[in-house]
This record gives sequence, structure tokens and C-alpha cells, in this order.
Amino acid sequence: WYGGDLSGQATVTGTLNWYGGALDGNSSLTVAGGALLVIAGQATTNNVFGQLINQGTVRRQSGSVNVADASAQSTYSYAGPYTFDTGSISNQAGGLWDILCDQPMVANENIFIPPGYSDYGLSTPLPVFYNAGLLRKSAGTNTAIHLYLDNTATVDVESGTLNLDAGCTLAGGNLTFGITSLTN
Repeated sequence: WYGGDLSGQATVTGTLNWYGGALDGNSSLTVAGGALLVIAGQATTNNVFGQLINQGTVRRQSGSVNVADASAQSTYSYAGPYTFDTGSISNQAGGLWDILCDQPMVANENIFIPPGYSDYGLSTPLPVFYNAGLLRKSAGTNTAIHLYLDNTATVDVESGTLNLDAGCTLAGGNLTFGITSLTN
């Protein structure tokens, strides 16, 4: 998948390589158990305006991931209320989200505002990364997740730093760190 938009409901049952483009709002992409989604593309952004649901494996090799949750309604000068897309990521039980790069996961970039509307009064909540599976950082030095992390399972940092700067809930989950030496 090289650029362009994916609309509707789709399921990956084999391997899908994603090199930029957008998962449109009101759409969903499900990675089935046993399937693989590879997110790559050094200078590209992969936009999640819909629901990305992982039951298999997502391997983030390179490229930025932008998740936009602009679901709040606002009153605009020309046309009244307008509902924006609601993007989120759900790494479900049995799913592996493996981060092998240093590019960030960003929030609320590239939000489309239709012609004739202004962004006056737009309030954008933080998109959420729901983790009920295994969220792993297995390579690289530093990755920031600028999404709110709702974790009920395992976050495993085997390499570098995983920066959760947008806040998190760690309800009944585990945090593991691959520390090979400790200096005091």
C-alpha cells in the first residue's frame, strides 16, 4: 500500500506493507491473528483517521504514524456543527505491536477541515492507543508515543527508550525493561 486512502472495512489475512497514505475516518483496518502489517517509509507519514485494530502482528520499521481524534463538534462560521474523524489504535489480546524504529507516533496532525469552515473553537482530544496485547520496543534508541496509552497488558522495552509523554493508564498490566546493567 503505497500512499492513497483506504476507505471502508478491510482485514489483513497475510502480509501488508504500508508505505504512507491514510486510513480514512469511519473506516477500519483489522490485522487478523497470524497476519502481519509492516509500517515503513522513511520520509512518509501513515495517517490513522479510522480504527486500526491489531489481532496479529504490527511491525513499525520506519516512518511516522499520525493518529487523529478530532471527534469533538465545534460551531463554525459558515455551516454549524461538523463532526471530525475519530482515529485510534487497538492492540488486542494476542496482538504484538513491535517498534523497531525511532520515528514518533504523533497526535492530531493533518486534520482535514473542509472548505468554508474555520478551525475556530476546534478542540481535539488525545487519540488513544489501547493495549491489551504486547507493546514492544525491540530496536532503536528513542521512540515517543504522543498518544494516550490505555494499557491492560504488557509494555516491553528491550531497546532504548519508550517515551509515553501524553499520559497513560496502567491498569493490571505489566511493564518490562531489558536492562543488561545498572549503574548507581
